[in-house]
Amino acid sequence: MTAIQLATTGDAEAIAAFANGSFTHTFGTIYEPTDLATFLADWNPPDRVRAQIASDDHDIALVRDEAGAILGYIKMGPVDFDLPAEQPTDNAVELHQLYVAEAAKGTGVAVALMEWGIAWARERASILYLTVFTENDRAQAFYRRYGFTDVGRNEFRVGNHVDEDRFFQARPVTAPFVTSAPLDGIAHGFFRAPRRSIDGGARLAQLRPRFGG
Repeated sequence: MTAIQLATTGDAEAIAAFANGSFTHTFGTIYEPTDLATFLADWNPPDRVRAQIASDDHDIALVRDEAGAILGYIKMGPVDFDLPAEQPTDNAVELHQLYVAEAAKGTGVAVALMEWGIAWARERASILYLTVFTENDRAQAFYRRYGFTDVGRNEFRVGNHVDEDRFFQARPVTAPFVTSAPLDGIAHGFFRAPRRSIDGGARLAQLRPRFGG
């Protein structure tokens, strides 16, 4: 069984470094160096991560290896992006980031973190949102297995470069989710939520719930 623990403020530096490393590994060849540097400088700085961990409305959960190194993490919190006008924001939360180390793909880490995030959301809301890169079919398939559906377009900016993401919504969060297939390998590094990732994807190659904050 994969052990999951809540991050503490003392983990902020390691989480920020892990996130930046995952994003760069997955998407570093897609962007101009200046665009990537601009994005990373303001995306997950340790002070912001530390403040989120200390806040009442965010939680970050980690999986570590035997030596204590981070194998993956998931960040949950309030919705902080602009949803399509017809999408409700009341009683909703967001899966902001889900990253899994390359060495941990296919080991159950991504699935364990995803299920933890869904349980977190169920205790607080009836709707769960995330964003995923439009070209990351693998990551989108992963999320659909948990009941997510595509509800609109989102622009994801990296410096001066703008990608198209898709908003995914699970509603109600209390509905059962299907987790029969071991797809965590697609989570690549970051569930971005995931870039061109695909696992990379999807930039979500990181199942990037590309997410923002």
